[in-house]
Amino acid sequence: MRTLLQPSTALSARLGQRLRRLLALPLVASSVALLVPFAANAQSYPSRPVTIVIGFAPGGITDIFARELGQEASKKLKQPVIIDNKPGAAGMIANDLVARSKADGYTLLMTANNHTINPALRTTLKFDAVKDFSPITLVASTPNILVVPANSPYKTVADYIAAAKSKPGAVSFGSSGNGTAPHMAGEFFGTIVGAKFLHVPYKGSNQSLLAAIAGEVDSTWSAAALTQIKAGKVRALGVASAKRLPFAADIPTFAEQGVKGFETEVWVGLLGPAHLPDEIVQKWNSMLQELLSRPEVQEKFKVNGYDPILNVGPAVFKAQIAREIGVYKKVASDANIQPE
Repeated sequence: MRTLLQPSTALSARLGQRLRRLLALPLVASSVALLVPFAANAQSYPSRPVTIVIGFAPGGITDIFARELGQEASKKLKQPVIIDNKPGAAGMIANDLVARSKADGYTLLMTANNHTINPALRTTLKFDAVKDFSPITLVASTPNILVVPANSPYKTVADYIAAAKSKPGAVSFGSSGNGTAPHMAGEFFGTIVGAKFLHVPYKGSNQSLLAAIAGEVDSTWSAAALTQIKAGKVRALGVASAKRLPFAADIPTFAEQGVKGFETEVWVGLLGPAHLPDEIVQKWNSMLQELLSRPEVQEKFKVNGYDPILNVGPAVFKAQIAREIGVYKKVASDANIQPE
């Protein structure tokens, strides 16, 4: 009896093992089937045009850089890169559009410091500046420069401050819009020197600069005025950096003129919607880093007064975004800017 049962038990065990293997085959096959499209999509990306959304009007520095890099990127990707300008609301229209876009790499965002300023000034944002985006890379940065019309009576920063203190709220400064980096630079400057200035917002940095050239405003904070400064269309009073700019060494820093602790910069960077596949993030990061390392591309950036930013990974960019949100919240509080 024992002899007869032993073969039956062994046979049952073998049959059970075979049955389990057979039952497992569909699961394995289905898992592989699910993975194949993801791998294929990553390898074939992009298979159609990519859109880079800009939250500012055409002609601004973010737009200029997006078009320059987009043109070069389209050659490498072998697909058109479309620049879609959605100006207004300090970039929030563009941000909201990209935040709600599908995370497939076909809709990206080229933006600036407004991305980290808006959370400090708005309490009803439709998106989270950190959680709803995938940082890809910083592209370029430059310190803000305070410029006045060529025929302005203000020859120095001291003249400018004295005028503002003698008539609080009478000396105006233009910016690329409410809640943009130049706006916050002007407010920050006012708190540092103890003077009240009149803020005049425009739809973009180009419009703000043209207003200064035409004398519509007494001054403007700009990160894209180098060409107009060199052409004599506006006069630079100071640069908000620790050291003078190597490509504009004749512009003194604010520290040199007695205004200590005042340094502000404007950056440009590329982001995508949250949960953008890592393969796509790395593809764009690597591609832009390669483009930014080219001497001819660097020269085009420097002509506009910006330094290309190299060797910055997504994690570093993400940390900077989170840190800056805290900084701008303090600036808004110090300048008594009430959130909208």
